[in-house]
Amino acid sequence: MNEHEFGTTPIMKLFVRCTVPAMVGMAFSAFYSITDGIFVGHFIGQEALAAVNLVMPLIMIITALADMVATGSSVRISILLGHGDRKEASRVFTVCLAFITIVSTLFGLVGFFLAKPLIVLMGADGTTGEYAMGYFRIFALFMPLCCVYYSTDNYLRACGKMRLSMTINIVCSILNIVLDYILIVVLKQGLLAAAVASCISMSLGALWSLFPFIRRKLPLIFTKGMIAAGYTVYAILKAVMGDQLNAFSCGTTEQKLP
Repeated sequence: MNEHEFGTTPIMKLFVRCTVPAMVGMAFSAFYSITDGIFVGHFIGQEALAAVNLVMPLIMIITALADMVATGSSVRISILLGHGDRKEASRVFTVCLAFITIVSTLFGLVGFFLAKPLIVLMGADGTTGEYAMGYFRIFALFMPLCCVYYSTDNYLRACGKMRLSMTINIVCSILNIVLDYILIVVLKQGLLAAAVASCISMSLGALWSLFPFIRRKLPLIFTKGMIAAGYTVYAILKAVMGDQLNAFSCGTTEQKLP
């Protein structure tokens, strides 16, 4: 879809064209943990499955933070694109994606080097603790690309590329299943292979998602040059919280009126 179609398509038709690909894509993106659980539980063992269940909430917290920034900023970006301000929309996109990459890299480094105390703090020891530590460290190494994978999904939809977003999620989920089967069932590489399969799939999805932006074929493009730290913080807060705070302020003002 292009910007013109967003403004001229009937509401119900637009609703279906936007929501159905999003729902299908989100359903397939949830298959990563399910697929790992199936293969790990059947072909590696209960302790390995317990390690995956122990670590997965930590991974989901980090990716959810990245998705939160992307979701909030995509609202702001959509408003700017609706007003025809592609330059400001691209600036918010660039700043927020850079912020997500930097923060996820920091989380990845902390997770890699502090994996053992984190796992011990959660109560795991012995074989389960070793499994969990290795699994988490693999994800920590790939954390920036994993977070970009979940984030760019929002920006593609803001550009009207719902089907592309859905296709990427479906293909990468299927690739994860294939890699799990090859590495775990055929090659018998153990639990770390499950983490490697998921991370490779997400990383390829992240690169695939970034490619249209790099080619400058979408309304959003990467802006050049360094951006001041003060503006970076301001842009992120405005992108994520600006509209919600404005709505809250308007509601409070209305309540005060006689």
